[in-house]
Amino acid sequence: MRASINRFPRTRNTATVYRNTPLLSLTTVRSPLSNIAITLLSLLLTLALAECTVRTLQALDYLPVFTKKTIDKGNTNNKRVNAKLVKSSNPVLFMEFDRNDPNINNAGFRGTDFAIEKTAGTTRIAILGDSVAYGYSVPIEETFSHLLNKQLNRDGQKVEVLNFSVNGYSTVAELELYKTRVRDYHPDIVLLAYVLNDPIPSAFVVQSVGSARKQADAFQWLSRTTQFGAWVYLKWQAVMQKIDQKNNYRSIYANQDLWKSTTQALTELTKLTQQDGAKFGVVVFPLLLDFSNYPMHDIHKQVDDTLQTNDIKYIDLLKDFSAIPYMDLRPHPNDDTHPNATGHAIAAEKISEMLEKDFLPPKQQ
Repeated sequence: MRASINRFPRTRNTATVYRNTPLLSLTTVRSPLSNIAITLLSLLLTLALAECTVRTLQALDYLPVFTKKTIDKGNTNNKRVNAKLVKSSNPVLFMEFDRNDPNINNAGFRGTDFAIEKTAGTTRIAILGDSVAYGYSVPIEETFSHLLNKQLNRDGQKVEVLNFSVNGYSTVAELELYKTRVRDYHPDIVLLAYVLNDPIPSAFVVQSVGSARKQADAFQWLSRTTQFGAWVYLKWQAVMQKIDQKNNYRSIYANQDLWKSTTQALTELTKLTQQDGAKFGVVVFPLLLDFSNYPMHDIHKQVDDTLQTNDIKYIDLLKDFSAIPYMDLRPHPNDDTHPNATGHAIAAEKISEMLEKDFLPPKQQ
């Protein structure tokens, strides 16, 4: 009995010693670090699996491959097509094209050189607009102004289309350009390409273009690093664009001063062109957003109603663009403003129909 009593405390003391050994203490301290390591390893494996999944879907043509060409910002076929802007001496215009840029002609605009005096018997069409009408990221031979010139001259008509569009110009700036430059060319028809951000002063638009370029550069780096990351970025960007665009454009068209200056510019352009013996029309371009849930219908209605009220002939390309998946109209995935060659071809066809119906003299049989 005494021997049993003597052995019991010894056993309990031994267990106590083992519980207090440094080895067990280290194990207890390292446990959270092990959990973090396991979590990080699981995350890396998940990302690797996601990357493999995206690349497999790309190999099966279920997803596009995100490359430098996919997000090209105007360097089509290794040829830069977006002209450089420089500061303008006219504060209303704010910016103008660099005359030394190879894309710019003798008059300071995109395209081949054109003379002030027009050839006898020729109908001259002047295009006013911003980077959309300029053909941002689109080769000149695929722009709607170039296609329009070809289409209208097919049937023996003598038509000359001059593109006076400048990246970043607002409707107010386009009015100023007409008064100071375009009317000197004595156009018979003046078409204004209206984009939904046109009420914004030119200075702010130019700044936003610079921001968009930085985003495109970031995406370009990301796509070279991880295709899954590029895919996630595009999905996130699409959601944020939808939210931001809706809120931003609501504030633009709710701003009475901006909208008043825009409508005044449109009505003044109508009067000036009439005084100069020219016809005036407007082409409304939609944003390249999800057309099945397009958030700008009410803004289009506001613009269209204003044009109708002021008896300005116009076409709205929203219905025609809606027939094409919106991503198939973008020059690169994160550009929701500038149509690619497909969009320009649609615009050329519809503008040609409008001109032949309401602006051009009847074709000679």
